[in-house]
Amino acid sequence: TPLQRALQERIQAGVPIGGTSAGLAILGQYVFSAEHDSITSEQALADPFHERMTITSDFLAIPFLDEVITDSHFMARGRMGRLVAFLARIATDAKIPKARGVGVDEATAVLLHADGSAVIEGRGSAYFLETTREADRCESGQPLVIRDVAVYKVSKGGKFDFPSWTGTGGEASFTSAKAAVRRISEPRASASGH
Repeated sequence: TPLQRALQERIQAGVPIGGTSAGLAILGQYVFSAEHDSITSEQALADPFHERMTITSDFLAIPFLDEVITDSHFMARGRMGRLVAFLARIATDAKIPKARGVGVDEATAVLLHADGSAVIEGRGSAYFLETTREADRCESGQPLVIRDVAVYKVSKGGKFDFPSWTGTGGEASFTSAKAAVRRISEPRASASGH
């Protein structure tokens, strides 16, 4: 589209670009397109192929955001579960070993620099997720089962390095989606310090 071309030209020229809500959603290689309305964590976890799970890709090409999907209003709208479902779908559909996602709270920004380093500013936190294994079950009409999705939570002043997918000044944990409860489990602390 003309908008896509205009944005991509600015990105390639090194002009900083950003957005909130849908403006954040278009920045990753993968995009939740919301073609059939939004989807809740409960719906996405109950069926990762739900008709509202519309994921597209390659609207924009931004360095360090390849194989990444973003999500906004993160904790305010309880979106951890849906981001995990997005990652499971991306890893399954694109057959990539590690799908990555960035969830950003309201009134919070991830300031990504040209070298791939980022700093977090604002009142909330940013959450950097990465699959560590294939989903045990990611099928149409079936509850999602995926274990050990790495989560790194960073608040104001903390840093995250996109090339190495590691952070400083934050909290590392893992989360899983289990079919028996059809909801995301609470993140648990990482023994490895990831």
